[in-house]
Amino acid sequence: MKREIIIYHESLLQSIIKDIFTYSGIIAILFINYFLLNNNVFTGFIFLMMFLTKIAVNNSIKYKENIFYNKEDAIKKIESF
Repeated sequence: MKREIIIYHESLLQSIIKDIFTYSGIIAILFINYFLLNNNVFTGFIFLMMFLTKIAVNNSIKYKENIFYNKEDAIKKIESF
């Protein structure tokens, strides 16, 4: 069975912009909770857990194992499955 391999290239600037939008979206939800939902503790806790989960996933070893800087390493990893 032949596999189709898709390589996604992301520059440093694209990565920074993506992270800015991700974190600012989560922070905006926390501000909405504070100002519009009268600081509901349960909702704030859920959004805080989302924020902490995002940070934990970005810093996890498993996430970093799947980042490749050249095509050959990515293809070797995919073909090893």
